[in-house]
Amino acid sequence: MYQLLCRASGAVGMVGSTVSTVDSETEGSGHLEVACTAHTTSGVKRLVKSVIRGLKARQDPEAAREGMGGTYFFANELGTKCAIFKPCDEEPLAPANPKGYIGRALGDPGWKSTVRVGEAAMREVAAYLLDHEHFAQVPHTVLVQAQHPMFNYNYKPCGGNGVTQQLRSASASSMVASEVASADGWAQNSQLTSSDNSINSKSRPLKLGSLQDFVYHIADTNEMGASRFRARDVHAIGILDIRLFNTDRHAGNILVREPSASSSKEFSGLSSGRPGFRSTSRLDTAAAAAAVVSGGAYELIPIDHGFCLPEALEAPYFEWLHWPQACLPFDEEELAYISRFDVAADIALLQQELPNLRPECLRVLEVATTFLKRCAAAGLTLADIGALASRPLDALDGDDSCPSELEKACVAARQAIETREL
Repeated sequence: MYQLLCRASGAVGMVGSTVSTVDSETEGSGHLEVACTAHTTSGVKRLVKSVIRGLKARQDPEAAREGMGGTYFFANELGTKCAIFKPCDEEPLAPANPKGYIGRALGDPGWKSTVRVGEAAMREVAAYLLDHEHFAQVPHTVLVQAQHPMFNYNYKPCGGNGVTQQLRSASASSMVASEVASADGWAQNSQLTSSDNSINSKSRPLKLGSLQDFVYHIADTNEMGASRFRARDVHAIGILDIRLFNTDRHAGNILVREPSASSSKEFSGLSSGRPGFRSTSRLDTAAAAAAVVSGGAYELIPIDHGFCLPEALEAPYFEWLHWPQACLPFDEEELAYISRFDVAADIALLQQELPNLRPECLRVLEVATTFLKRCAAAGLTLADIGALASRPLDALDGDDSCPSELEKACVAARQAIETREL
């Protein structure tokens, strides 16, 4: 049913058996194929069609200067940025990293030992899939295979496992998935091909990576005080981060923008405590509410989820942990949303869409989702829950001698099971 997607790019990922791409009768300078199974939502279709139209109009991607990995901005036919592409083989430490951060083979431990080189793209898509009802507003994201002269094909030696040679000699033929039939450019079993004559396109393998909506914003949270953010958005991002056990939610990957007129979110962070509500937060909720009221109501958009769903519990990082909004109680809508999480269904979804996502990551999802649901039902705030999942502030990075309360509970549960089995 599934075929390995790494033949073209050397990266991990599995999809189905048919090609879902976009037909082009005009000359273009790139090649794009959607690697998908079932989650081709209207937003994903719009995203891909915008990129395709831009390629037809000879809008070449632009390499991003920031970041440690290879990142490319795609434009639509009008030249307006519309998407971001992150190839697996250009991630930090990967063989084709264009910024010099190389030295590991695809599948080796990366910057964080619990996230392997070349596997961040799958996590970007997983975050989008698990953002049910678009609650946290994770931008539309999909796995694609792409080819363009702007990409880096200068593969560096990365060890003796043959990955570099595999990347150089791989076939550019597609092995991607799913039938998607709709009008306006989504034609079944068709493709956009390159007619660029300056470089032999057959020598350039297709690169697997994540394609995500480009989000226009006025700042990131590094550049603005937390009191100006909507509590509803902080809670939504926090809920997502706890579920995904995000190890890298820093201020730079939360974007700030003016609320859109079509936004369905309301500034609902001023709800009072519920009967029986119990909070262990150090900040008084009334003071937290006052701090939120004193600011504006900018909208927050979370991006960069390549370090979520690690293979094991480690030290997470939650930028929002000490924001005043995190000390406010969840409102009824948020509690209802959390209560609807079905971890078995989520695991089944990820196994269908991202079959090469490692089982260890799915176990972390199960633990983190169960932890979040029970804590929320017990009346804990987002700050309480984040503190229980975090290691002490004075613990050194990589120091496992100071585990979090969540880690302690998991160790105790495992020991209880092992004792019972004896």
